[in-house]
Amino acid sequence: MPTRPCPPNWRSAPAPAAPAGGTGPARGAPAGEPEPDVLPHAAGHRQTIILAAIVAVLLAAAAVAVYFAATDDQRPRGRGPAVELRELNVGFDPPGDPWSADDPMRTRLGTPVRVVYRRSDPAGYVAFAARDYETRNPRARDLDDGLTGPLNRMFENVRVESHLSGATWLGRPARAFRFRAQSREGNVAGECFAVGHEGVGYWSIGWTGENDLEALLPQFEAVREKFRLLGRRDDWREKESPTTEFRGDKADYRLIDAEGVWKRAETKAEEEDPAADLFLRAKFKRRGTDFPDEASLLVYVVEGGGGDPLQDARRYVEEKRTAEIRRANDALAPAFKELTGEPEGGANPNAGEANSPVVRLHATVPGASTQARLIVVSGARVGEKLVVVHAWCDWSQRAAFEGIFMQIAGSLGAGK
Repeated sequence: MPTRPCPPNWRSAPAPAAPAGGTGPARGAPAGEPEPDVLPHAAGHRQTIILAAIVAVLLAAAAVAVYFAATDDQRPRGRGPAVELRELNVGFDPPGDPWSADDPMRTRLGTPVRVVYRRSDPAGYVAFAARDYETRNPRARDLDDGLTGPLNRMFENVRVESHLSGATWLGRPARAFRFRAQSREGNVAGECFAVGHEGVGYWSIGWTGENDLEALLPQFEAVREKFRLLGRRDDWREKESPTTEFRGDKADYRLIDAEGVWKRAETKAEEEDPAADLFLRAKFKRRGTDFPDEASLLVYVVEGGGGDPLQDARRYVEEKRTAEIRRANDALAPAFKELTGEPEGGANPNAGEANSPVVRLHATVPGASTQARLIVVSGARVGEKLVVVHAWCDWSQRAAFEGIFMQIAGSLGAGK
């Protein structure tokens, strides 16, 4: 620990001279008598002060010891350059040259950013953030907000360039994307990673000038890989779950909303479709945007047929969408392209195990670009009936909802 410097004029002050002809205790002893070192009552008073000071120091030391014992898990720990943020279950090795810590940038980005490193020639930054959600796991939208919040505080016109399907970080599936934006210094580009694990959200944001991104991507990855989970939360269990169960009326089925975003619509399901049994809406505001993300979900209960439930469900949804478009303009017809691979927006940390397979569709309408949709469908046979789950949103909001659609549609199962 560095020694605290003394104030520049720190000196022992000389004792004040006794006033001439004074009558107080500071006056000299009578002639012929030895000068006493300290008068008896002054000595007792000084001893009392010294003892009180000693007691105060001991009490302060004890308080400090108790404080650090109580907050031991709140401080970075580690040997040598390694650092452990034990309460966040993560450790890291600070990167060496050409990277150095940038506390002013960390302050500018705000919470929950924990550390920022920067380099020059070419200039680049990597920020690491973490937040303990204590009683619950971070939701997909929490992870997204942890990235878009700092980006929108730093830059203007932030836009996602591409989602990184199959991305991982900290040994976990990650929600990841590359972005471009504008700053006061010029155009920037970078990449973001987000992971939720055992009640903690982790974020990494790296950025540089847009022309230097390809050159710095390997360095961003090298810094990101210096972070590791510590395994201190292996016994952690979620205590506050937003999980909501929806049950059918026309058939014995159920859906599980693991994200806590779906609510029953004010409009009755039958008003949307005579075969509809359940009508749900999801709507939530994101930081940095003026308009909320919105999605809809209908569950239909129809005659079962004898084919594969998923294919029968897909056929029902495609026919329904085609009829909607033709009612609006009989010269138009939608096209459906099946989506494969990882969902855009990355892994849903709360997806769990699916009960039913799903199919994802990019539904377009040639000649009507505003009608492009993401559609996710699942189907299950319940008794003599076919239960069809049909979730959709505007195509521009695919990254926000694809994982959420897959989770709730995949949860379709018989009621218990």
